Amino acid sequence: MAALEIHWIGLLLAIFVGSYVQTLSGFALGMLVMGFATGFGLAPIAFTAMLVSASAFLNSALGLQRHWRQIPWRSALWLLALQSPMMVAGVYALNVLSGDSVAWLEILMGTIFMLTAATSVMTPPRNARTSGPGVMALTGALSGFLGGLFSTGGPPLVFTLYRQPWSLPVVRACLFLMFSVSSIVRLAVVGVNGDWSVELGYAIAIALPAIAAGAFAARRWSPALSDTNFRRAAYALLSALGLWLVVSGIGLLRAI
Repeated sequence: MAALEIHWIGLLLAIFVGSYVQTLSGFALGMLVMGFATGFGLAPIAFTAMLVSASAFLNSALGLQRHWRQIPWRSALWLLALQSPMMVAGVYALNVLSGDSVAWLEILMGTIFMLTAATSVMTPPRNARTSGPGVMALTGALSGFLGGLFSTGGPPLVFTLYRQPWSLPVVRACLFLMFSVSSIVRLAVVGVNGDWSVELGYAIAIALPAIAAGAFAARRWSPALSDTNFRRAAYALLSALGLWLVVSGIGLLRAI
C-alpha cells in the first residue's frame, strides 16, 4: 500500500459531497465516492472501496441514531438474510478482477450507475403491499454482492425500498441499517483477508472530519428542494459519473 498514489484533497472533497447527499437522501455516499475516485484517478478501486466502507458506516450510524425506531424489522431481516454471504463473494470477485481487469471494472461500475439513475430518476410507483420475503432476500443478495465488489450496495436497495408503501423516514431508516451492517461486514471480511494497512488507517482518520462536516452541512444548509427533486439531482450526478466511467474504461481497453 505504501506505493499507492492517492490524491487526498480530491478524495476528501468526494467524501464530503457523498456524506452531504447521503444524509439528505439516505443513499449515494458509496456511489459518489467510488465514482469520483475511480473516474478521476484519485485512488485505486480496492483502496477506495475499503475507505468507503468505513466512511459509510460512520455516516449511516449517525443517520440510524435518529431513525432506528422506524426500521421495518420484518422486511429488514429478510434483506439481511443473504447480504453477508454475497458480500464475501463480491469482495472475492474484486480481488480477482482488480489486477488485470480495471478497465472492465470501470465499465461495469459506470453501467450500474447509469442504470440506477435511469430506473430511479422518475418517482417510482408505490406497491399496494410491502414486498414479500423473496423479493427482499433477492434485493439483499444483490446489494451484498455489489457492496462487496464496489462498496456500493445502494442501487438494488433504492430500487426496491422506494417502491414500498412506506413513508420516507421508514425507507431511510432501513437504508441506514443496511449500510451500517454491510459496512461492518465488509470491513471484517477485508480484515480477515489481511488487506488492512497503515495507509488505510490514516485515510479513515482524516476522512472522519469530512464525513461529519458533510452530515452537519446537510442538516444546517439543506437545499430548497423537495425530496423527489433532490433525489433527481443526485441521480443526474450519478448518471454523469457513470458515463464518464464507461468512457474512461473504454479508453483503457483501447490503450491495451
